[in-house]
Amino acid sequence: MKQLLLLLSTLVASTAFAQVKPGKIPPPPQRIKLEETPQPHKSEPVDNTKKCFGYNTETTKGDTTFVKESLLEFGGNGKLGRIVITTYDYNTEEKKKAKENGRIFAPSQQLQFIEGKYKIEGKMLIFTPDKTDKFPVRKFTLQINPNSNTVEKVLDNDKNEWTTANCFEPIISL
Repeated sequence: MKQLLLLLSTLVASTAFAQVKPGKIPPPPQRIKLEETPQPHKSEPVDNTKKCFGYNTETTKGDTTFVKESLLEFGGNGKLGRIVITTYDYNTEEKKKAKENGRIFAPSQQLQFIEGKYKIEGKMLIFTPDKTDKFPVRKFTLQINPNSNTVEKVLDNDKNEWTTANCFEPIISL
């Protein structure tokens, strides 16, 4: 009886697994043509280096001088940009005394960082801050050198001339 059961199970197992149909090989996926990215206008700056432009104002009231330094940074890091506004004031007589005595005169400064994104359309740079409820959208006109295709200076809405400046470097303290 055992032999009959063993023979029957072997026969059933061999017939059940012997009839495997070969599967069809799926065709390769079709290639999808991607849209070509538009080439930048010849008037736009082509390089992706970080560019910084600054504008300074000084007003004097009596012995106190009020200074506001604005720095526009864009390029280099995708479409991220920022405006750094530094304000400080000092007494002109104290500064003269410090210079005469050979001391370093360093007034306290307030820094304000306005992070945002920029977009270049033709010769216009549009800076959109992340916090649009606190800061307005600023538009700048780019003055481009046609020979080297680089930005020489920037004009804001009030026709103030922003000249090339050193980019703000972070201070690391240990």
